[in-house]
Amino acid sequence: MTLFNGALILLSALLSVSLIINIILSWYALNATRQIRNDQSQILGLIGELEELQDIIGIYVAHLHSVAEMEMFYGDETLRELMRHGDAVVEAFQDYRSLYPSILEQQEEIYDDIGEENQDTETATKAI
Repeated sequence: MTLFNGALILLSALLSVSLIINIILSWYALNATRQIRNDQSQILGLIGELEELQDIIGIYVAHLHSVAEMEMFYGDETLRELMRHGDAVVEAFQDYRSLYPSILEQQEEIYDDIGEENQDTETATKAI
């Protein structure tokens, strides 16, 4: 009978440790999901701000081109250099903008994977 009591105590201890570990892992998964959602919304906000900045710089460069075409400033080297730099900045923004879809797709994949894991974790927690 003592062997049975010892085995019962050991199994109870293992069950308790397993339960504690599962609760901690569920809590961690929930917090990680919240953090990723928060990061995703911040990235989307940043992308929106960069698009606005690109539009503003595009308007500036267009205005610069129109000023450079005026008779008064035609052929001015300073304006030509400003136009070249402005065009380079607009091109750099367009290069980054072409990266946005791939970044957003990767985030959506991660978000979908975490959502599925979170649902599995919640189901397992409810079962306990």
